[in-house]
Amino acid sequence: MRLSSSPGIDTRAATLSVATQSDVDLWLSQGVTTRHRIRHFLRWTYTNGHTAELTAPWLGREGLPSPIIADDTRWALLRRCLREDAIALELRVAGSLVLLYGHIPTRIVELTRNGSTDF
Repeated sequence: MRLSSSPGIDTRAATLSVATQSDVDLWLSQGVTTRHRIRHFLRWTYTNGHTAELTAPWLGREGLPSPIIADDTRWALLRRCLREDAIALELRVAGSLVLLYGHIPTRIVELTRNGSTDF
């Protein structure tokens, strides 16, 4: 396993098996915050004997998406999509996909009847 070729990471420690906590800290500091998601992977590599104990700090919930609508409201809207014939079928299907699976509306408009299995 190799650490990315970030400037400053010693080439002798470029493989994860010989990386030190300092190498990981440097790699984390030189990248985007999503690099901290490596935390669980590092725990796995240590548990399975691939590395020394290496850690990445947990960023907490800051920056993670929060629900836009409450669950009760979402389920009520889904019931409307499934039951209200007064709403156009295309809107009901699109609304159901958004409410159930969180699909992005711009992706939904690209769907065709024949291409729905590619979704």
